[in-house]
Amino acid sequence: MSDSAKEIGGQVAARTSAEASKEQAKPALRGEIITSIGLDGTSRGPEPEMVYLERIRTLGDNHPRFEIDGDVVAEYAESMRSGAKFPPVTVIKDGEIYWLVDGGHRYEAAKRCGLQVISATVESGCERDAVLHAVGANAGHGKRRSNQDKRKAVMILLQDEEWGKWSDSEIARRCNVSPDLVKSVRDESGTYGR
Repeated sequence: MSDSAKEIGGQVAARTSAEASKEQAKPALRGEIITSIGLDGTSRGPEPEMVYLERIRTLGDNHPRFEIDGDVVAEYAESMRSGAKFPPVTVIKDGEIYWLVDGGHRYEAAKRCGLQVISATVESGCERDAVLHAVGANAGHGKRRSNQDKRKAVMILLQDEEWGKWSDSEIARRCNVSPDLVKSVRDESGTYGR
């Protein structure tokens, strides 16, 4: 079955990539919109695809969110059921796996609604690419990151053998935080250029 799908009368119908590209972009699921939103709030990237929720994996301990907010998930799910439009989630396609890098609350809400597919901006890469993308997500949209979220994102990079050697400025740029925060977390953790 194709990775692209659309919901028709509550049923998911598979379609080939060729069929999908011929069709004009139009919402296929309640709770989605077609444009992808970048960190600066502007449209970016390729047209979203419909991806089966069962094929999406979260980053577990390497996800920079300290926790998923159940109240936000419930609110989003209720809005999805009412037909509200949401931006696509962002995933990194790694072979047959789609790593969720942005849109955890929307993903959980779609699961709660019993949806089979979700609109996603799909980029190619591996799990490391997904982690690196995720540490900077939600800086300018969605549920704002808490200070715990920001600190966790910095720690993910600091604890990595390669990324931990980066300068405070580079880690700050990747995590969309200040270099002072990176320095503070580095000092507290004793993680100096692993």
